[in-house]
Amino acid sequence: MKAAKEVLALELFDPELDSAKLTTNIENLATFLSKQQAPFSLETLRPTMSYLIETEDIMATHVPEQQVDLTRAFLYAFNLTAPNFPIFDEDSGHLPRLYHLMAQALPQIEEKDAEEIENLITIANEINFFVLPHESTSISEIFDALSELDCKASLVSLKHLINATDRIPLQVIQEILEHLSNEKAKDIIKTISTQKQNEILASIRSILSGAEAIDATAKVSEILEVQPEELYGSLRGDVISEDKTTRSAAVKLFTKTLSHQKITKATVDYFLAIIGRNRDEMEEIRLLVIQFCFTILHNIKDFKVPEFTPESLITKIWDAIKMAINDPSSKVRLATVKGIAKMKFNEIKMDIKDVATRVRDNDPSVRSKTLNLLLELYAKDPEEYKWLEESVLQLYPSDKTVPLTAFSVFIEHRKLDQILEGIEDRRPLLLMLKHTNIFRSLAQRYKDKEMKEQIEQFVPVQVIKKAIKHSPKFFESALDFKQRKRLYKHLKSKLDNEQQAILLLGYYQPMPALPNDILEWENTTFAKEMAEIFYSDFEELIPDMTKRMSPTDIAVFTKLDKLDIPSLPDVLKALAKATNTSERSEALEAFSVLFKKGNESLLRQIKFSKDEKLEKLKFYARIGVARLVPDDIVDEINENYEEFDSEEATWALKLFSCFDPEKCISFHEKMSEKFPSETFDSYMKCTSIENTDMYNEATKPETFRKFASLMQSFEPEVRQHCIEQLNLAMNNPHTPIQFLSLFALSATDPVKANVKMAEEYLKKQIQFRRDIMKKYKNASSQVKPITVLPYLIHILAHHQDFEKDAPKFQSFALYIRAFMKPLTEGTSNYESIMEVLRHMKYAEDIDEDYTENMNKLVDVSLSVILDIVGGKSWSQTQTPGEVLLPQRYFKPCEDIDRIKTDLLKMNFDIIKSPAKPSKVLNAGMSPARTTRMKRRGKDIKEKENKEESTEETEKPKKKRGRKPKKVEASSDSDKEETKTTSDSDSSSDSDSSDSGSSSSSSESEKEVAKTPKRKVSNSTKKTPTKKKQEKETPKSPKRKPSASPKRQNKKQESDSESESEEEKPKKSPKRKPSASPKRQNKKKQVESSDESDSEKEDEKPKKRMPKKKKQVESSDDEKSSDKEEEKHTKKSTTKRGPKNKKEEEEEEKKSTSRKTNKNDEEKESKGKQKKSNKKIEEEKKSESEDETPKKSPKRKPSASPKRNAKK
Repeated sequence: MKAAKEVLALELFDPELDSAKLTTNIENLATFLSKQQAPFSLETLRPTMSYLIETEDIMATHVPEQQVDLTRAFLYAFNLTAPNFPIFDEDSGHLPRLYHLMAQALPQIEEKDAEEIENLITIANEINFFVLPHESTSISEIFDALSELDCKASLVSLKHLINATDRIPLQVIQEILEHLSNEKAKDIIKTISTQKQNEILASIRSILSGAEAIDATAKVSEILEVQPEELYGSLRGDVISEDKTTRSAAVKLFTKTLSHQKITKATVDYFLAIIGRNRDEMEEIRLLVIQFCFTILHNIKDFKVPEFTPESLITKIWDAIKMAINDPSSKVRLATVKGIAKMKFNEIKMDIKDVATRVRDNDPSVRSKTLNLLLELYAKDPEEYKWLEESVLQLYPSDKTVPLTAFSVFIEHRKLDQILEGIEDRRPLLLMLKHTNIFRSLAQRYKDKEMKEQIEQFVPVQVIKKAIKHSPKFFESALDFKQRKRLYKHLKSKLDNEQQAILLLGYYQPMPALPNDILEWENTTFAKEMAEIFYSDFEELIPDMTKRMSPTDIAVFTKLDKLDIPSLPDVLKALAKATNTSERSEALEAFSVLFKKGNESLLRQIKFSKDEKLEKLKFYARIGVARLVPDDIVDEINENYEEFDSEEATWALKLFSCFDPEKCISFHEKMSEKFPSETFDSYMKCTSIENTDMYNEATKPETFRKFASLMQSFEPEVRQHCIEQLNLAMNNPHTPIQFLSLFALSATDPVKANVKMAEEYLKKQIQFRRDIMKKYKNASSQVKPITVLPYLIHILAHHQDFEKDAPKFQSFALYIRAFMKPLTEGTSNYESIMEVLRHMKYAEDIDEDYTENMNKLVDVSLSVILDIVGGKSWSQTQTPGEVLLPQRYFKPCEDIDRIKTDLLKMNFDIIKSPAKPSKVLNAGMSPARTTRMKRRGKDIKEKENKEESTEETEKPKKKRGRKPKKVEASSDSDKEETKTTSDSDSSSDSDSSDSGSSSSSSESEKEVAKTPKRKVSNSTKKTPTKKKQEKETPKSPKRKPSASPKRQNKKQESDSESESEEEKPKKSPKRKPSASPKRQNKKKQVESSDESDSEKEDEKPKKRMPKKKKQVESSDDEKSSDKEEEKHTKKSTTKRGPKNKKEEEEEEKKSTSRKTNKNDEEKESKGKQKKSNKKIEEEKKSESEDETPKKSPKRKPSASPKRNAKK
């Protein structure tokens, strides 16, 4: 006891002692207590231990040695006095000081002596030291300390510590969650009580949020093996959360959790809820869902629905798969195709055609995976999946690998004619066969440098060299179907990538059908298509074909025009005989295609009947020799070309293309009005520089402008066709570059699709010519796109909208900008553009009247280019260089010095590009027609045709004139003459003006210009009566399509001969459009005034108008007499009441006499229509010169004999 008193003396632990002395004393205390055995006297130990825990300076020491020894001393003291405390009861409130001290000391003890720390923690666990009351902060501290200890006893301590707490501090839970990947943390969660486990799960949301909370919940649930229904119940709301990361984490958790769970009645709703996220906006979630769907299908044995799996789940899974096959995300589509590919073919519950759409996918990996799946299906049952041929082969040439690979499989299982039979649009396949045939003939010449450019259009030469290096017998093996698969696998590993192997073997594959097999085909169309591609392979078979002359032989001959046939006379003789058989049409085509000079005698054997006009036209058009064309064909075309259909027009244009250039182009100009699309196609072929004479005629300035205007045709379909054909023509190297300017004319097209198409084509064609200039440094200057600019300015200087767009030229700036924009893209050499514009300043238009227009457009072009390149200006003092302008379009200016002076005065820095116009001038181009507009136009045409037929069949009744009325003349000469108008004349004039207002011919405009203007007083204007106004219902005016001059004249004549509205109000040939309310009120006022005027005129004596011409006098007298007779009959009928039988018989006789007169008149009009166009035009001109304002459009026939007798 003496030793105890020396160690436990309170003065030994005075905080005021020297630190070293105090450390020694505490160490002695810990050592002493470690050697004692329980039970120890409480009275002896408590005073010292209570003093230490009460002394804050000692418990809060920062000296490591003191912290370690104090911890040891207290743990031994608690062990010696257990189950009692080694401190007084009133000092138990200071226990947190001890925990804080231990949290700092335990790691230090472990570091010094691992065995001792294990012993100390074991002692603490035995006496339940960590079950003592704690504060939350001290618990967190001791938890952290114990967690860091690497001893087994600490795990028990942590378990006791957590289980002993009333509520686990959030810091402790957070510490656990942060170390969930640590095995110790997992062991803690597993060993604590169920209550505390649930407390941790419930507390996750208060510590973490969103995806972190879900991730922690998933990990804890996995440790605790929580049932899916319990887990889903706690996270149900997160699956549909608005927060993307939270929703993604929840779906990811459940797709992982449910993938390993059986489908039960309790969990099926959870499966359905997750599959329902297949429409989620997040790509990641949709990908998880589709993978989850295939996992479920594979988990269900044999893909049969068990009793506990509702059919709705399977249905919903396949609905999700069907939707995913067209998902916007390539990852989702690829996962879908992969999932389907892993299934057995008889277990796929969707249409394979929907899967086949993925061969057109933008992602090459999706295309490749889909193709492999489909080809496996095709190989198993070619007849069942033959529809696959068209859907895959249509991809060529936009995608080459897929169609080439697929075709090599198709041709192994089915014959070529069978494949062709199942494809509606065979153009992609024919193009592919053409390319494979070309490559097959060139590939073995890969060492020839001259062939390199042609070969590399398909496959790089370097790839062929590598293939030959790794497979010396490549050319032989690749043409053997049995060795191709093995060769592909070999090259796939040796070449740089799989794509190269596919392209090489795809283009170099065996000929799909031998010539002898093709000649046995029954379908002659297929045979012709193959002969056009493989024509050289038929050369050896021509003698047998000539003897046999089967339908297929004849069809093949139509495509052998590229061959130099030695026995051509014999072939033509056989074909001439075949023209008398049932294969006449094909034989005629083959004869005309193969015909060459020196065989004219055989040509005389070909005879045509009157009904074979089209066949005859095609025959001579194919021959293409002007001197051999019969005159009757040319006469027939010139007389009846207006009645041609599109096919006849096309062949007529082709026929005239073999005549002399002037005659050919003249005919093209004539045809362009009615057949703009067909004429434009034929004209572009005539512009080829191969035929110099035709080129010179076709590119005359006025001719060039004439056909350029077709790019701005009224019909949107025509404009679209011209843009497409222009692009095709510009792909031909023989088409003059000046035609690039025509693309810019589509800049004001009201159809946006046409504008975009023209922009794309122009950009592509400019880039194509730049590539040629880079590749061939000695390329002609005519290839330069900049040389096109003068042609565009020339067209615009003569444009019909020039005066309308002046002086700002806002619409014309759109044309110029449309050409300048692609011209300046990808280059900074805009000085060359300014150089061309400067040269144009020193030149004049070939037509001097348009030089001023040209100069204005040059200024506009300058402003546009300065705007595009950022306002930079050119050197104003520089003189023209070596830029050559086309001499047929421009000529040098006589006064160059004056122009140079004017240019020096101009301030180019202030030039601004014209602003975009609010209303674009577009040369009268119509917008695209909607379905409603097309239907309405169709109705109008039907109505017109019906009216024309009734006008021709029904006899027009004679008009009854009105009293002549005075007309004020607009000039002195006009005042001398008197003019009379009838109701029918005014109505016919208004009708003709309405119908011709949309588009009138140039001749009619000239005629209108010749007729002097006149003013008509209000009293003489015709107004409808009140009764008529009540009967007529207002209708919206309908715009009718413009007619030809001939048709317009015919309409004017028929309108002038139609009966007046007073005599026949119910059946008027044309009804005027309803006027606005204001105008109707005005009409009513005029009507009332007219009625009063007419009553006054009836009372007054009749006055004769001054006459100058007998013809007008007689016609006026007839009209006035007719009017008097009409009034007399009206008065008599009103006085007498109903008519008797005699009067009715007299009226019937009168009507029959009128009908006979009308029939005669109709015969006369039909005879006039049959005259030639030249005579009609001369008659029109003579009539327009002889006509006076008084004269009616057509003289009326005389009245009936009875009526003349009455007069």
